[in-house]
Amino acid sequence: MANRIVCVRRLLIFLLCLAPCAVGQTNLPNTLRFGVFSLFKPTHLLVRPARNQILLLTISNASVALDSEFEVRSNGEELKIFANGHNYRAASVLISARDGGETEFALAIPGKIARKFRGTLEITQARRCLDAIITMDRELAVASAVKAEAPPDAPLEALKAQAVVARSFYFGSRDRHPDFNFCDTTHCQLLKSPPGPEDPAFIAAQQTRDITLRNRGSIVAAMFSASCGGRTRTLADAGITSNGYPYYSVEDAYCERNAKRWRARLTSTEARNLARSHSEHDRLELGRKVGWNVVPGNNYLAQNDGDAVIFEGKGLGHGLGLCQQGASAMARDGATFREILSHYFPNTIIGE
Repeated sequence: MANRIVCVRRLLIFLLCLAPCAVGQTNLPNTLRFGVFSLFKPTHLLVRPARNQILLLTISNASVALDSEFEVRSNGEELKIFANGHNYRAASVLISARDGGETEFALAIPGKIARKFRGTLEITQARRCLDAIITMDRELAVASAVKAEAPPDAPLEALKAQAVVARSFYFGSRDRHPDFNFCDTTHCQLLKSPPGPEDPAFIAAQQTRDITLRNRGSIVAAMFSASCGGRTRTLADAGITSNGYPYYSVEDAYCERNAKRWRARLTSTEARNLARSHSEHDRLELGRKVGWNVVPGNNYLAQNDGDAVIFEGKGLGHGLGLCQQGASAMARDGATFREILSHYFPNTIIGE
């Protein structure tokens, strides 16, 4: 489910990846690498195999097979690994199935967060913290992003549209981090525990497998927001200059009628700057100071009121690309995922 409060930050995901990325179908990778839990700056991780799974730990030149939980700690210089009653020290550890392939496991920072994953896991040390890097199947990654980002009541065709958007982002953007492709936060796309094969998010990914959005021969690093407020935005509307896909302003009758309305009265330099520029950059600057949910969307009118500025708007998020609220409404009215994508992404080709 897309986080409605932090949607205003989502544009930061894309500002560095708007240039067109020419990727041929034969060059699409089968796996993607994700750094997880990095926001917590962990120094202690627990890894537990899924039921009936055996994990293979590759530690330097040694291999250890185990069916129980083990822990990894950082001492600032190397890893300390405690497994099967033995202590190991190494620069890194790779966790996989016994044949070296993907496996199911749970990863946790004690007392903070725990999630299940499927793939291989590499743990290294960086800046006196632990880097947990999961290599996973690309379509499972798409399904996981759809599960994490889409509204829980979205119809299947809307989920399929979301899957194409998620896949296009992965293949249309540059590598987002130096040591892995993407992170598990809204800086890239949310990535949580993968859905099961009966989950609609998994089905949506499988039924759109390999399909992306393209413009001028390049995959579009596709954007989406929770609710456009009645009309999506262009990059120019948001004050962004790019040689990539420009986005287009399209009407959304459902959001026009049903988007959340909001009002804010502010007396700050950032608020006055935003009233003058109406740029997404200035809205982000304001959000950092007063909170992301004060001016939560990019569809608003601003007027001066003495030394204050009054913002009245509707919708949530930057309003670029797919509108999740409107896409769900279109799907309930019988639109296919291709019709939804064609509406929100004019002048694109939808295909493998």
